[in-house]
Amino acid sequence: MILADKQIRELGDRLIVPFASDQVQSICYDLTTEAFCSAPGSETDEITLAPGDSVFVKTKERIRLPDDMAGVVCLRNSRIRQGLDLNAPVYQPGHDTKIFFRLTNISHQAIQLDCGKGIASIMFEQLSVEVEQPYNGTFQSEFEFKGMGAYTSALSKDMTNIAEKVDHVKNIEKSIYGNVLALMAIFVAIFSLINVNISLTVQNVGAKLLLTMNFATIGSIGFLMAVINTVLPSGKHRIWIWIGCILAFAAAIAVQFVLP
Repeated sequence: MILADKQIRELGDRLIVPFASDQVQSICYDLTTEAFCSAPGSETDEITLAPGDSVFVKTKERIRLPDDMAGVVCLRNSRIRQGLDLNAPVYQPGHDTKIFFRLTNISHQAIQLDCGKGIASIMFEQLSVEVEQPYNGTFQSEFEFKGMGAYTSALSKDMTNIAEKVDHVKNIEKSIYGNVLALMAIFVAIFSLINVNISLTVQNVGAKLLLTMNFATIGSIGFLMAVINTVLPSGKHRIWIWIGCILAFAAAIAVQFVLP
């Protein structure tokens, strides 16, 4: 049975502290926000939730549930229409705690929140009998935000760092781009060498100039591939690309200026 307004007023501060009669609705009690909590010890009076973002809400109210009563936190209708979603535990009989719940922005727009405007309410359900085991778990007497509390280590293996996955996907994407650019550089090198050799042969140039232009072309293409390999994820043979590039340029200079 859900408590009606008259029953909530009769219980008053024996059920919820601080108690204000004007916050009692027909079948619930309007909660007031004390702070928004993003982590234990981190609280703020206002926050802007981007689409998909979540934050825990700490209320001013403390509930002290008897052994034959449970509490259910619910989102106000206006906040549902705004695009917010609420997740909260069922507060079990015997639970003595401040009320915490998580808000998530499921809309496509940023939502500004502050402590001055109402967000949620709590309904009280009267049980037919007292429970045999009143609540005495990790979040009993939670008056400051505990975050994951004692469940952090127990559930950490079930949690995946999305940021690391995103970085991994980005690296794969860069690798694909790098491979494509490397293949393009190879084709450019082949066609450049063919074009240089055909042009110089038609012009009947000497072997010295022919070798110089070939080595210079190879060095230029090698330099392009080395730069691509450096900017994108590291290649397996990056150092050899630079060495090959330097040797090709050195060979071109030697042929042109050193050899007779």
